[in-house]
This record gives sequence, C-alpha cells and structure tokens, in this order.
Amino acid sequence: MMEILCIRIGLLILAVLGALHLKYTFADLKRPRYFVAHDKNVLPLLQNTHVKLVRNPAANANSFWRSYMGFHMSHSVGILIFAAIYMCLSFIAPSILFHPVLAVILVGTGAAYSVMAHLFWFNIPFWGASLATTLFAIGVGAYYL
Repeated sequence: MMEILCIRIGLLILAVLGALHLKYTFADLKRPRYFVAHDKNVLPLLQNTHVKLVRNPAANANSFWRSYMGFHMSHSVGILIFAAIYMCLSFIAPSILFHPVLAVILVGTGAAYSVMAHLFWFNIPFWGASLATTLFAIGVGAYYL
C-alpha cells in the first residue's frame, strides 16, 4: 500500500533526525562541539549562569548550559516517541493512521516541525521535516482519493 509506505518513510526521516539530534546532544555533554556558539567565550558564560526562572540559583545546580542540553534531549526524545508510536500503528493497525484525527495530528506535527525548523533551526532539519510532511500529506491524500 503506497499510502502506508509514504508515511513510514516520512516517519523514518523524522526518527533519523531525532536520533542524530540525541547523539549530538549526548556528545556535547562530554565535549561540547555541536550545539555551541562559534564564539568560544559564550560556552563558559552558559555553564556558569542559571536560568532567570530559578529564584535561588544556589539551590539549583543546573546551569543554563545543562538546562539547554536537557531541552535538546527532551526535544529529541519527543520526536522519537512520536515516530515510534506512528510507526508501530502503521504495522499493527495501518488503517487507523487514516482516522481524521490521527491523520491531522500526523500532518500537523510534521508541518509544525517544518515551520519551527525554518524559523529557528538549520537547513537539514527544515528539509527533512518538510520532506516527511510532504510524504505524510501524499499518503493521507492518496488514501482519501
């Protein structure tokens, strides 16, 4: 079924992007080199300051840098879980992917990642998320035609 194949390929693209993001984040915990500024003076500042949201920084050992790394991890895990759930559904009960609510969530999530990548991230996530979203839309559209 071409519709399911399009969706699976799109999910695989998102999963690969999420896995690479997680790999780079873990690597940065040991030796920061991926999600760091080109200006080498920025990293020590991030490692020695706290998020303003924390009222008592002395009681919270997490620096801005560690909070930033935590955000990257949660972001990676979120897209991996999304891709895993939809991929499992594509094998267990493929027709459920085309339920209007799940189809809108699928295409909408892909579109949201495309927009965020365009506005805030880099070219590779933008093109990857855009390709995945296009594949989702083709799969869902072909099912309903």
